[in-house]
Amino acid sequence: MIVQAVLDTLLEAVTVDVRKVGMYTKAIGGLLTDRQREAIEVAWKAGYYEVPQTGGIEAVADELECAVSSASDLLRRAEFRLVSDALRTEM
Repeated sequence: MIVQAVLDTLLEAVTVDVRKVGMYTKAIGGLLTDRQREAIEVAWKAGYYEVPQTGGIEAVADELECAVSSASDLLRRAEFRLVSDALRTEM
C-alpha cells in the first residue's frame, strides 16, 4: 500500500511534455553488420575519420586484412546505413 501511495503522489506531481512523435528505431549500431561495425571501428582507431585525416583507407584495409576496395565498400555501406537512418530520424 505504501508503494501505491508513493506512485499516486508521483503521478500527480510529474508533468510530461511531448516534443516529438515518431517511429522508434533501434540503436544505430543495430543497423550494421558485424563486419561493417568492425570496419568503422578500425577506421576510427586508424584516424580515418579525424579532421584532418590521419589514417587512410590503406591502413583500414591492412588491419581488416582485405583489399582496399573491400575496405572502402564496407565503410561506404556502413556510412550509408548510418546517414540514412540519421536523416530519416531527423526529418
